[in-house]
Amino acid sequence: MSPKKETVKELESFHLTDLIDKEVLQELQDGFTSVFNIASVLFDNNGEPITEYSGFSEFCRIARSTPEGLKRCTESGEKLVRITSSEGCEISTCCNFKDMLNGTVPIVIEDQHIANWGIGQAVTKIPEEEEVRRYAKLIGANENELVKASKELTLMNREQFEKILGFLSIIAKDLSLLGLRSLQQIRYINERKEMIVETRQRKEYLEKLLESSHDAIVAQNSEERIVEWNPGAGKLFGYKKEEVVGKNLDEIIAKGHPELKEARDISRRVLSGEDIGPIEVIRYRKDGTPRILVVSGSPIIIDKNLVGVLAMYRDITEKKETEKEIRRAEKLESLGILAGSIAHDFNNLLMGIMGNLELVQMKLGENGGKVLELVKEARNAARNAEKLTHQLLTFSKGGSPVKELSSIADVIRDSVEFVLRGSNIDYILDIDEKLPSVLVDKGQISEVVSNIVINAVQAMPEGGTIRISVSDVELEEDGLLGDLEAGNYIRVSIKDEGVGMSEKVLMRVFDPYFTTKRKGSGLGLSICYSIIKAHKGFIAVQSELDAGSTFTFYLKTAEREMEDKKEQEQSKGEYINGKVLLMDDDKTVLRLCKRMLLKAGFSVTSASRGEYAISLYKKAKEEREPFDIVILDLTVRGGMGGKETLKRLKDIDPKVKTIVASGYSNEPVMSNPEKFGFKGILKKPYTLSEMKKVIKSILNST
Repeated sequence: MSPKKETVKELESFHLTDLIDKEVLQELQDGFTSVFNIASVLFDNNGEPITEYSGFSEFCRIARSTPEGLKRCTESGEKLVRITSSEGCEISTCCNFKDMLNGTVPIVIEDQHIANWGIGQAVTKIPEEEEVRRYAKLIGANENELVKASKELTLMNREQFEKILGFLSIIAKDLSLLGLRSLQQIRYINERKEMIVETRQRKEYLEKLLESSHDAIVAQNSEERIVEWNPGAGKLFGYKKEEVVGKNLDEIIAKGHPELKEARDISRRVLSGEDIGPIEVIRYRKDGTPRILVVSGSPIIIDKNLVGVLAMYRDITEKKETEKEIRRAEKLESLGILAGSIAHDFNNLLMGIMGNLELVQMKLGENGGKVLELVKEARNAARNAEKLTHQLLTFSKGGSPVKELSSIADVIRDSVEFVLRGSNIDYILDIDEKLPSVLVDKGQISEVVSNIVINAVQAMPEGGTIRISVSDVELEEDGLLGDLEAGNYIRVSIKDEGVGMSEKVLMRVFDPYFTTKRKGSGLGLSICYSIIKAHKGFIAVQSELDAGSTFTFYLKTAEREMEDKKEQEQSKGEYINGKVLLMDDDKTVLRLCKRMLLKAGFSVTSASRGEYAISLYKKAKEEREPFDIVILDLTVRGGMGGKETLKRLKDIDPKVKTIVASGYSNEPVMSNPEKFGFKGILKKPYTLSEMKKVIKSILNST
């Protein structure tokens, strides 16, 4: 290898400040700027500053004060770095202002381009005020400040700038010579004092390691007294270095706790020459807060003598908490899947119970006597069981709401009465009976009201009164409440007289898994938040300790056109003739629905699988006795479900009218049936009147 190549390779390991003292460079740079009144800085080949900027203009400082401005100035600087070479002076204009000049000269030592000296922020003419204001708007800076600063920029023509750059080139060559002499001196020292330099470098490396490490690094001497305590240790344990130097580490972070014996055992093992760790331990901050740490310990051996020990601590408390929450979330997700599956099957069972009870009730008529009363009680009990399935589906993260035009007053009354039945809590309802309708998922909104009321009950163990007020309000501007758009809303306010919440608790009241109760997951209010957000509404809470809490949520009122359409549909005559194809894999549901449809005056053909339903539909169409409507179960175990069946039916008849039925309402098709080609939905368990209403709406719509 030639001597020149060896020299270049050697230079690659040097920084300019290794050859010339940074203070000397800064003083020279400051003097240059003072003479020529031009911004100046030394930087390496990567564009990183070596010195502090001299003469940095107020204009550029303001321009760099915003993220967009900093980005653009950085890009302009990177352009200059890219064109700079070891050949000589380079001049470029600012990417943002074409009349602003920048220039660099290289610092070259033994043909190795080691650094650059840059000057700039001088203009050949003061930028137009309009141009400056446009740029200020573009980067988000203060227009007036930037305009004022632009008038203070150094003004010079290009010829003057080139002369200054030429003079700077001479200085750079002198710096290169000075650097070369320093390099030669370093080589001389290295040849004779290699061991001293190596020790110094190791010391510097250790100091940098100690200073920059986020982990706590502590060194003790052979007498177990602290000699080094890095900033990471100060941050972790809460002690300043001067508080701990000369003291025993274990006495500081474990004294008074059961872990002290374990800590001393670990220290003794390391002092005997053993490498320890990583070991998971618990140690304590200055304020007594426990932290979960991973500790590693190593003996410090110099010239075969053990002179001390080095311990490194990494805080994994948050990581452990995160892992715990992830495991908890996984368990809850599994429970949610199970809950959703149970709810689906339970809804099918309820369908059979409620539907048959409804048919019995109809058969008994008004003269059913005691038996009729028992049937009605059984139906009410089944309705309460249906509310349980709503809770299960909500817990299983029931997806998008299945909305329908509803009276919010009815939903609130039913929910409050159900939750407070048999409790020691009184309630006051203040509801405007002329409220407009809302387009909501009644089950989910009932869940919101129930959860808030349950929360209020738990906050008043000695009893009290809950006040529920419902009114319609108009928001005149977007964004007055969260991201709500301007328009008409129903406002529901639920106020209790309970213990209230601290500001700290209030900030996390809607967080998943957060709870102040000994038992419970904390999901109730989180689910309320998710449901209201899914309805494009807004929910908030106000509370003070010992002063109760008030939960308020807003729901958009239905458009007038929707209510008119509902009234028109209700005013139409009832369609009582028609041919229905019914597909469901549950035999009980299939038999029941067939009876219900026959009772309503329809002719019915049933199928337990999608494949069979397709063949029946095709045959009826070929025989010119087509079905008027098809009801498809969404989920069929081991067979073709509603969505796939509908695709096949549309191949046979693009105008087929279908209703999707399911007891598992978190399927997207249940919240947006039209998107999947269905004309309507039936949520299990549904009644005969609900079935007739949906069929009537579809058959009378065309």
